[in-house]
Amino acid sequence: MKGLKSHIFFILLIIALPLIAYYGSFNNSFIWDDRAFVTENEAVKRLNPASVVSNFIDRETVASDTSLSKDVWRPLVTTSFGLDHKLWGFDARPYHVENTLFHILNALLVYAAVMAVGASSTAAFAAALIFALNPVQTEAVTLVSGRANVLFLFFFLLAFLSYAGSDKRSLGRPLLYGLSVLLFFLGLLSKEMAITLPLVLIAYDHFFRAKEERPSLLSYMPFFLVALAYLVARFSVLGTLAQRQGWWGGDMQSYLFTTLRVVFGYVRLLFLPVNLKADYMIDISRSFLEMEVVSAAVGLAFIAALYMLTRRRRQVSFYIWWFFITLLPVYNLVPFKAVMAERFLYLPSIAFAALFGMFVADLLERFRASRPVTATVRILFAAVLVLYVAGTISRNAELRNEIVFYSHELTCSPDNPRFHLNLGLAYVGEAKKYSGVKKARDLYYTLAAREFEKAVALDPSFQKASINAANAYIDLGLYDLAVRHLKKALAVEEDSRAYYNLAVASYHSGQNDKAIRYAKRALFLMPGYKEAYIALGNAYYMKGDYKRAKAAWLQAVKRGGATAEVVNIIGELEKAGY
Repeated sequence: MKGLKSHIFFILLIIALPLIAYYGSFNNSFIWDDRAFVTENEAVKRLNPASVVSNFIDRETVASDTSLSKDVWRPLVTTSFGLDHKLWGFDARPYHVENTLFHILNALLVYAAVMAVGASSTAAFAAALIFALNPVQTEAVTLVSGRANVLFLFFFLLAFLSYAGSDKRSLGRPLLYGLSVLLFFLGLLSKEMAITLPLVLIAYDHFFRAKEERPSLLSYMPFFLVALAYLVARFSVLGTLAQRQGWWGGDMQSYLFTTLRVVFGYVRLLFLPVNLKADYMIDISRSFLEMEVVSAAVGLAFIAALYMLTRRRRQVSFYIWWFFITLLPVYNLVPFKAVMAERFLYLPSIAFAALFGMFVADLLERFRASRPVTATVRILFAAVLVLYVAGTISRNAELRNEIVFYSHELTCSPDNPRFHLNLGLAYVGEAKKYSGVKKARDLYYTLAAREFEKAVALDPSFQKASINAANAYIDLGLYDLAVRHLKKALAVEEDSRAYYNLAVASYHSGQNDKAIRYAKRALFLMPGYKEAYIALGNAYYMKGDYKRAKAAWLQAVKRGGATAEVVNIIGELEKAGY
């Protein structure tokens, strides 16, 4: 009975403390990748049986941003967002609540998983809280687009527990084993990080089964076949497994040195989760003699020495292997765009949490006869939790809306052109809210233009920033500045949006012939571009060629892109005989 009461008490705290830490995030807005994956994603808005099938076979359903949709395949996540939209629309609060609830469920599963490999309930309790409250988890949990993290880990841990359970029960063993394979597949459909489960299971059997009882490699075949089927399906949808060509740095040596630093950086983040940021701009290391590379090598050598010294402690060895195995997908062996990200630690951090929890439990057990020592250990552990909760609350406040978020990120990475662009877009969003208040509207467009200018100064080839700077200047009526930026954009690459905006800037400047030429070029590059038809019609109308204006506008009407004002003008032209 005493043991049951302890379990209930631990479970209640594992639920309550993360709720306290993440409660403030419930009022956060959609930010950063949330727009592409959720609010601007047409697949999320049109949930029905046919669209669910599309989520599995059409890469365009992943995100509205093609730079994201061609890189990841997570059909269960898109479907879950579709269900949320069906229930809540685009009210951000329920999405945040749902992510937090999954995070709490994952913490409870960590509690069960740590006990499943032989640790005490005290160690498991400490591990679950360290996992749940570590501020480094905020990117994985607080961003709505972090749903991929909380969802895949939920299935991953259930699969691990089912497999561990099948080892301990003769009755129902095939059912638990089959359930583990199914849950593994669901985890893969949520995020590719789940692919390391078969290796974790091999490590589990190596450390916790007697040599004569360990299964043969053939017994893992269903897991490897599921992983292979996933990779084939992913390749058939995306057309590639990698997100970029070639390793970071361009050669094996630079790749290894940089990866060494990144892996040690993850260890540092787990021990010291401060100065958190959403985008780590990692300089490529070219020599082993660089101070950061040497420091990383020494740090990882210390972990290797710790492993050798504690080999007889199976749980310690297992979790060290867990950490390095579950980081495998982000070692950039298969090249992808992000060198380092906090969200990649969501699964590997369980190893750190488990080792921390076992350390606390060992101290309490070793000095249980000394009340002052055990009291000190409990106070210090409580102090760590308080710091974690405070750090999580603070980080969640930095993620509350796009202006606060990008402004903070730029204090950490002032030379990040992408964040200057995104802050500018956030200011544009605010400007549109004040469309009827000219002074406020113009202020926000001016702030937006300033950020776009900074992005272009940092990266002159950043075409998207140049186009958005032009848009802001058009809205401010500064057409010469708009044209300057659009020509910069076109110097990088021909773009239909740039030509469309040139048409708008030109007819507002009275240069109707140029506007017509630019609008036609936009339509040549993107046939059916309804906004370009509107611009073409406007240019013809201002030139006095009403017949051609009407024809262009009717093309926009046909494509559902005409405003009520344009429709009214068409009606007046028809009355006048055009």
